[in-house]
Amino acid sequence: MTKKLISLSLVLAIGLSLFGCSGGADKQFSSRGGHADSSPEVAGLDAGAMAKDSTVLADGKVKTKTAAMPRKIIYTGDVHLACENLDTAAKKLESRIKSFGGYVSSGNRSGNRGSIREATWTIRLPADQFDSFINYTVSLGELQSNTRQAQDVSEEFYDVAARLKNKKVEEARLVELLKHATGKLGEILTVEKELTRVREEAEQIEGRLRFLENQTDLSTLTVTIQEVKNFQ
Repeated sequence: MTKKLISLSLVLAIGLSLFGCSGGADKQFSSRGGHADSSPEVAGLDAGAMAKDSTVLADGKVKTKTAAMPRKIIYTGDVHLACENLDTAAKKLESRIKSFGGYVSSGNRSGNRGSIREATWTIRLPADQFDSFINYTVSLGELQSNTRQAQDVSEEFYDVAARLKNKKVEEARLVELLKHATGKLGEILTVEKELTRVREEAEQIEGRLRFLENQTDLSTLTVTIQEVKNFQ
């Protein structure tokens, strides 16, 4: 070459300024998912966010179509029942869980024959089967209580998805910068340290996104059935 290679320190400075790699760029998760990195595709979307699709009409005007982003909702519920025979009710309940696409994540029974017996199941179900399964469950005995909750986490879900996407882009750029590095060892180590930080943050964000996906895809229902003698 006729010119001296640009030092890695200069490349790194330019690269980091483009990447926005500042230690304070990412905040701790909050119930709203934070508002760090943004992406034009999904960043900043809240529960009522819209995705746009524009079409140019014959007269040159632009017609914009909007489609609501799918809401991400966590459904939970508790059902308490009283019945005459716990064994019969339990058998019916457990036989239907699988047919609804669910599974028992935990369970507990207490009491002996001749005394008051009680059983509790924590059941994970596809969100679209949540109401149907509750309606079936209440037919197994006399309903004592039935509570349901719905937590809308759409804003956090889409915000976390955007942050993860930006971290992946940031990681790819650092990898590319490291691949073409020709500077001093100390400068290379600086890039590697920054790359490690970005990857760790991406893993944390990805873990949160997986959790939200799991909680919104599968609802959680706790069913408690108590055996009552001389049940009418």
